[in-house]
Amino acid sequence: MSIEPDDTFYIAITNFVECQNTQDLQGMLRLMHKESFAYPATQQVFMKLFAAFELRITLLHQAFIAIEGEYAYARIKIQTEKLTGPDFRNNITEFLLVFRLIGNTWKIWCQNPLSFQLL
Repeated sequence: MSIEPDDTFYIAITNFVECQNTQDLQGMLRLMHKESFAYPATQQVFMKLFAAFELRITLLHQAFIAIEGEYAYARIKIQTEKLTGPDFRNNITEFLLVFRLIGNTWKIWCQNPLSFQLL
């Protein structure tokens, strides 16, 4: 049975959020394209974030947009809430996720915030 593109991306997005909730940095990085300029920055940011906070990330919305050549696009909206750690502003953020094909596997290439709302 083949997986439709929206299922493929939904699974990747869900796994990426779950890795954030369980503070599984290596799991997050396995979902990312190693050649992405965002790869080392993501590694550094989340190492610091996981050391300081325990956060709950809730996927509020995801929508597959398109595949164009070796790139694919999806829009997600997440809610981030602090469970433990220093001062933090809970928020809802909408992102454009860009995926890039590596072999036969889609990997996260980068994410760009579209909107940010404090709660």
